[in-house]
Amino acid sequence: MKNFRKTIIICVCIAIYSSIVNAQIIPPGLGKEVNTVSWFALGLKQDLNKTVSSTTYIGHSSSSNSSNYNLYDHDALYVVNQEFSHHFKNHWKYSGAFRYSWQNFYETSNPYRKKESLSRQELRFYGRIYYLTKVNKVDLSFSYRPEYRLFYFSDFKPYKESAEFRSRFAGKVSAFINHQKTRKLIFGTELLFTTDKTDKWSTWEYHDSRFTLYYSMLFPEQKCSFNIGYMNDLIGKKMSNNVHYLAVDLTFKNLF
Repeated sequence: MKNFRKTIIICVCIAIYSSIVNAQIIPPGLGKEVNTVSWFALGLKQDLNKTVSSTTYIGHSSSSNSSNYNLYDHDALYVVNQEFSHHFKNHWKYSGAFRYSWQNFYETSNPYRKKESLSRQELRFYGRIYYLTKVNKVDLSFSYRPEYRLFYFSDFKPYKESAEFRSRFAGKVSAFINHQKTRKLIFGTELLFTTDKTDKWSTWEYHDSRFTLYYSMLFPEQKCSFNIGYMNDLIGKKMSNNVHYLAVDLTFKNLF
């Protein structure tokens, strides 16, 4: 419990001095039954006017099983996400989004076969509010993201855990590392608190902490950015489950 409190304090402090980077597509968490995860996403960001933008992406994750570290052992997750954002004040922005995903589950012991009957579809609705600022050459911000998730079996019958509500407190800090402002380092952290529904809603509680480190490359002539990064997901109050993510994404901007 003492280590848990220390981690919460550290994460909150980082979040207060952190920023959001639009081009990044952070990997979704896959839970504690895996050791390593690979994530790739392809996105399109389009400015609709001076203050409103649309971001669409598709993504895929593969994962190890519970006893090895092979990133590509299992076909894990498919995602389609659509988000609209409004930068309505100099330091403030909000967004609303919808996501559909399909997740596969596998046995936790050899031979690690896919559990076809437990494949899960998810519909997710979320909003986000950001505070953005800058200190010298460093971009800083923090955000709050409430989200409501609905789960279904492959035939769209309600899943055994049918719904979940989460609160996500996130922050990032970023800075360009070259004079041309085409290379950037980004560090972020996020705290997640959840309550889920089976027969009734569970107790509201802390779920996990996620830490990210990204290297971002901007290509203005090609109207795109390429990001490669690492995420560490510490799950549970005792931080006993530690999952490693390798993430890559490519985002195009204003193609139309």
